Amino acid sequence: TSMKRFLLLFLLTSLSFTSYAQLDFDRNKTIDINLGYNNSGALTALRDNNVKGLSAFNVVLGCYGFYFSISANNTGDHSRNMGIDKYEGYRTRTYCIGYALPITDWFKIIPTLGIAKWESGYWNGADWYVDSEGIVNKFSPHYSNKSPDIGCILQFTIARYFNIYANVSNNNWGLGVGVSIPLGNS
Repeated sequence: TSMKRFLLLFLLTSLSFTSYAQLDFDRNKTIDINLGYNNSGALTALRDNNVKGLSAFNVVLGCYGFYFSISANNTGDHSRNMGIDKYEGYRTRTYCIGYALPITDWFKIIPTLGIAKWESGYWNGADWYVDSEGIVNKFSPHYSNKSPDIGCILQFTIARYFNIYANVSNNNWGLGVGVSIPLGNS
């Protein structure tokens, strides 16, 4: 119930900010490509002892103010291991969408809404298949946590073309850098 109230408040606030951002649409005339580090599950771990923070690769893409973010872990992955043993490991994925609220020419707040999935289990080297890149071991989860991912990205643009960003949500946190390509007369 408190999560539902928080989600409703977040969405209503985002709508009002989005309306404001439409008035200053010129600041969103960019294509942004950001890459960074994400600690997947770090903030979920504060609420759930079965979850731990994992290093993840984060990609944030933006065009005309609309943003898409994806995170995937890069630790504990034995999907391509050539052995036939069972390997303990993890698998995380986070997908988010958002719309930028340009506060100034160099600073945007991007409220995001998405889904985060965190799993622990094992990669089974005896249960595998082959794809175009080689062997793929089957992942069998023994614990799974799937929840809405509500947060925001703070993006700073330096010298008109370079981004530094920080993202925080109810599941993850992260940092990264990127490029901003102005479109039109912005």
